[in-house]
Amino acid sequence: MRSAPEQAEAQALLGLMLLHDSRRDARVSADGELILLEEQDRSLWHAEQIREGTEIVESALRRGAASLYAVQASIAALHANARTAAETDWAQIAALYDVC
Repeated sequence: MRSAPEQAEAQALLGLMLLHDSRRDARVSADGELILLEEQDRSLWHAEQIREGTEIVESALRRGAASLYAVQASIAALHANARTAAETDWAQIAALYDVC
């Protein structure tokens, strides 16, 4: 049986994967070119996956997840939950990058 910290870390990784996957339809143009985050059509993002991934990450953090996965998932959640690039909490993201 896994310990509570190991379970929390696995949970953080799952949240990270869901949050990254939630933007899959907006990441690449019809020509196969990568689309920068700021230029992505956020209406193509999968809101239910963002909600689920965010809840999972928050739960993992409450359970003590403190790994690189937890930090990366927190950053991904901040990006995914911002309604526009301009509304992104860049100060909090910068602080999380300082933790890495």
